[in-house]
Amino acid sequence: LVAVILIIITFLFISLKKKRTSQRASRKWPIVPGAKPIIGNPIGQSSNFTAKVHEWADKYGNEKGIFECTIFSQRFYIICSEEKIELIESKRPFEIVRSKNLARAVNSIGGNGLFSAEGNNWRKDRRMVGPALNKKNVVDYLSTMKVVTKRLIKKWSKMTKEDGVIAISSTILA
Repeated sequence: LVAVILIIITFLFISLKKKRTSQRASRKWPIVPGAKPIIGNPIGQSSNFTAKVHEWADKYGNEKGIFECTIFSQRFYIICSEEKIELIESKRPFEIVRSKNLARAVNSIGGNGLFSAEGNNWRKDRRMVGPALNKKNVVDYLSTMKVVTKRLIKKWSKMTKEDGVIAISSTILA
């Protein structure tokens, strides 16, 4: 019985390894090598994370505009070119959708709306909000947004000089 269980476990391990290898071979983008179990690709200190991703982008992302890395057992696809971003955006929110976990998290904090909607919900919400976000209307209120933003920056700069800390939530509505 123990021998049969070991044979089954070995078979499963080999088939999973073959599947993972064939998936990697079918990818059309580079994968950052050296991923370790659990931790993934080593990034060094957490303060170096952004620098490490930029380094990987320069090394692996220039040719195809996309590369793959693994961080804490989670696979990430880093997009490095405007063409790839435009391609992805053209397929949203029907062919390319956010992960179910992200959607659940956004919805749990009441963030379910036009900017987080997917598929038919997005289409319905867009019909209502779309006209307000067309180019002409955005241009019309852009100057007002600039004035308000400059005031807010001035207010926050003054507050940081006085207190060193800003309670943003209380200053936004004040």
